[in-house]
Amino acid sequence: MTVDTTMSSMVGDSGNVEPAACLPAASVAQDGVYAGSGWDAVRVQSLHEPGEDFDHLLHQAVVEFPAPRDAAAFYADSIGTWAACTGTYTYTPTGVIWNVGESTQDGAVLTVSTSQQDATWLCQRALSAAAAVVVDVLTCSGDDRSAMAAAATVAQQIAARATNQ
Repeated sequence: MTVDTTMSSMVGDSGNVEPAACLPAASVAQDGVYAGSGWDAVRVQSLHEPGEDFDHLLHQAVVEFPAPRDAAAFYADSIGTWAACTGTYTYTPTGVIWNVGESTQDGAVLTVSTSQQDATWLCQRALSAAAAVVVDVLTCSGDDRSAMAAAATVAQQIAARATNQ
C-alpha cells in the first residue's frame, strides 16, 4: 500500500452521514465527532494500493489530547456514541447505504464492522486510547474479509508505539 493523503486537520463529513448518530461509525477523525472534546492536534493518513482501482483501503488517525485522562475520557464516551449506530446509515453524497454491526470492546480497542449494502466493501472501524492520544482507524477491502479484523490490529500497533514514546 502507498500513502495517498496526509493531513493535519479533522475530516468534515458531518453533513454527509444520515442519521448523524452514525458519523462515528462512518470514518476517522470526524470534526463532528471530536468537536468539544478538547483535542490538540491530529494527523490523518490514507493508504491504498497504487492507482485508482484498489481493493484495500486504510485511513488512520492519531488525535492528541492535553493529557492521558482526556484521551481516555474520549474513548469512554465513544463506547456509547458508537453503540448508538447499529443498523444502517446512508452516505448522502453517493446514496450508498452501509450496514453497521454492533460495536464491541476487546481489551482496550473498540471496534465496529460495516459493509456496503451491495457487499462490495467490507470495513472495520477501531478506536483505542494510549497515553495522551486516541488512535482512530478504518480498514476496508473489496476482495475479502481481511478488513474485518485489520483495523483493530493497526490500532493496537499504533497505540503500542504511543505508549512506548
